[in-house]
Amino acid sequence: MGIVMVSLNCFMPVLAQNLDTSFPFDESVLRIERLSPFKGLIMDYQGQQRYTNIKFNPYTHTVTGNGLCNKFVGRFSQNGNQLTLSDIKKSNIKCLSEDVNQQDNRFFQRLQILSSYEILGKVVKFLDSKKHVVMMARSIK
Repeated sequence: MGIVMVSLNCFMPVLAQNLDTSFPFDESVLRIERLSPFKGLIMDYQGQQRYTNIKFNPYTHTVTGNGLCNKFVGRFSQNGNQLTLSDIKKSNIKCLSEDVNQQDNRFFQRLQILSSYEILGKVVKFLDSKKHVVMMARSIK
């Protein structure tokens, strides 16, 4: 965690904000590997050219990512291991496969209930308010 200094002119630095730029808030792309209920790895689409992912930008406090057919953008706040996502906006595209549509829907439903996370190496477990794992992701950066 560090302090970012921004200079508006050459004489007066302005204190911006504390930034946590450590994993997973370092702009790593996290590939979602499992969604609860865990019935195996989640699908990818079109021969692994598309996969479900999430990315946190610590500088703008935005969260972005993709389901298999839909993109999303929103805001996040983080304090310790607590995580809040808000203002999630997503595209509304239907995939050709109903299984893929159902997986996309599950992913976006899980995004709405995230409240904390745990880190195990390059794996992130996203938890709900009852500390149940709702998603697992791995860094692919």
